[in-house]
Amino acid sequence: MLTQLKNQGAFTKADIDAVNMNFNITGWQAYGVSVFGKIFSVDPVNGDNTSGDGTPELPVRTLTRAHDLCVSGRGDAIVAQAGDYAETLVISKDYVTLIGGTVGGYARPDLRTPTSGQNTLTVTGQGFVLVHVRMAARAGDCCVQRGNGFLHVDNVYDGDATAAKAGLRLLPSDTDTKKTASEGRVTDSLFRGCANGILFDTGAAPAVGVGSTDNVISGNRFYTNTLDLATADAGGAVYSVQNTVIGPGNQFMDKLKATYIDLTTTNGGAAGDQSGSIFDNTFAIDAGGVTGDTGAVAALG
Repeated sequence: MLTQLKNQGAFTKADIDAVNMNFNITGWQAYGVSVFGKIFSVDPVNGDNTSGDGTPELPVRTLTRAHDLCVSGRGDAIVAQAGDYAETLVISKDYVTLIGGTVGGYARPDLRTPTSGQNTLTVTGQGFVLVHVRMAARAGDCCVQRGNGFLHVDNVYDGDATAAKAGLRLLPSDTDTKKTASEGRVTDSLFRGCANGILFDTGAAPAVGVGSTDNVISGNRFYTNTLDLATADAGGAVYSVQNTVIGPGNQFMDKLKATYIDLTTTNGGAAGDQSGSIFDNTFAIDAGGVTGDTGAVAALG
C-alpha cells in the first residue's frame, strides 16, 4: 500500500508508530512512501555505516548501505539528506523508494559515480520510486531503469554530453522478460546536458528482445541535450518503444533546435512495431507548431 503525504507537517509519535516510520517529514510531499515498510535515514556527512542502523539518530553514510538494510518486497524507503554521494548505486530489491529528505528545490541528494564510464544509478528491482534526487554522469548514464512499475518524479538528470549516453535509459533486462522498463511514469523532472535526455533502448534478443512499453513521460523540462527523447537498439530487438505517452506538459526549451524527439524506426523494429502518442507539449520553435517540415519530431512509425 502506498500513501502520498502532502504538507502535513511533523508527525506525532503516534502517527509514526502507526505507519512504522522512524523519522519526521516536515512539509514535504513524499510520493510513494510505503506505509508497510521501514524507512532508513542516510547522511553523507554525519552518518556511519558501521555503527549506524538507519534511524534518524544513527543514520548510515551511504545509499548503498541503506539499500543493504532494505528487504526486497517489503516496501522500504531510503530518505537521503542533501549532500554529495560518490557512489555507483544499484537498486536490485523490489518496491524500494529513494527520496531526498530536504524540501528545498536545490537541496537534493547529489549522486555521482566515482568511476568514469560507469552508470551512476542502475535499477533492476520492480516498483522503484525515485523522488527529489539529482544524478550526474561521468561518461555514463545518469540512470538506467530496467525494472517495471517505476515512478520518477522531481529529479534532475545532469549529463556530460558523452555520445550515446542518456540522462535516463529505459533498458529492458537481457534475461528476464518480466523486467522491461515498462508501465512506469517519469514526471516533473529536469534533463540537461545529455546526448539523450530519455533513451528508449532494447533488451538482448532472443531471451527478451523487446523495448519498453506503456510508459508516461509528462511535465518534464529538457534543454542543452543533443536529443531530448530518442530510441536505441542495443539488444537487437523487435521494437524500442510501444504504447508510450509523451505528454502532456513536457517543455522542450532549446530555441529552434533541429530535432527534439527522434523515435525513428531504424533504431529498433519496423514502423508498424513501434507505437505511442505525442500530445500537448511545448517546443521553443517559431509560430506554426511542430510539422514535418521543421523536422523537430521524427515520429513513431
